[in-house]
Amino acid sequence: MDELGYGGMRAEIECIAGIIREQYQDSLTLTELSRQVGLSRFHMARLFSQETGLPPGLFLTAVRLEQARWKLLHSEDNIADVSLQVGYSSIGTFTTRFTQVTGVSPGKYRRLASLGIDVDAFGGTAPDAPVGYGTVVGTVQRTDGLSDEPLFAAAFPAHRGVPRFGARPARCRRVPRSDGLWRLRYVPTGSWSVQVVSRTRDGGVLVAESPTFEVAPGSVNPLELTLRPALQLPRPSRIDFPAEAAAQLPDLYPSDALASPPSGR
Repeated sequence: MDELGYGGMRAEIECIAGIIREQYQDSLTLTELSRQVGLSRFHMARLFSQETGLPPGLFLTAVRLEQARWKLLHSEDNIADVSLQVGYSSIGTFTTRFTQVTGVSPGKYRRLASLGIDVDAFGGTAPDAPVGYGTVVGTVQRTDGLSDEPLFAAAFPAHRGVPRFGARPARCRRVPRSDGLWRLRYVPTGSWSVQVVSRTRDGGVLVAESPTFEVAPGSVNPLELTLRPALQLPRPSRIDFPAEAAAQLPDLYPSDALASPPSGR
């Protein structure tokens, strides 16, 4: 039986994702990554795509560009230095990749942010963009009247139309109240499903799950969900983040404003 890591992810794939997050600035190769977990290059790449929703190379690009976003917003380093710090030896390649993903150049991204413009709203639309992102915008209905109860929302990858709620969420966030509009930003392109959890008055768990949907670069994906007791789900409950532990769920990338560096742990 395969050894599973956090949230049902294969331990080897979780290890590779951790290496990429820790060493994104280095020249990582499929050969080296696969060697560290004892898998062939082909097998490792296939499993990684199944588990995370992205091939290893695109996952590395995503981590590098998320780090670049944070550095552009929260440091005074020039564009060339940021490029080198996130693993690009060519500022031209960095600028091209960044512009494809965000829709604006690194310099313009920084200038717009300094003027108070919501740069999180930008999304690349180039059809050949190596990594693209969309946004999920949602509301939930609940029948117990606890509108001031927090929610926890997470986006999980889907494989062949089937949500993989046992995988590590690519985006997750705590929402202070149940009656407001919430967003999951920087959801990578691909097939996704969203799971929302909240508490009941007696300490039980309410759950809402979206159908599978496709995220395209720059897209905004609206969801209207209804919370209901976990036992009423049409299949055995797979609550992968109990409400009482919601605030401790890991992010692969930041899902709110970039107030802290993307996860590199």
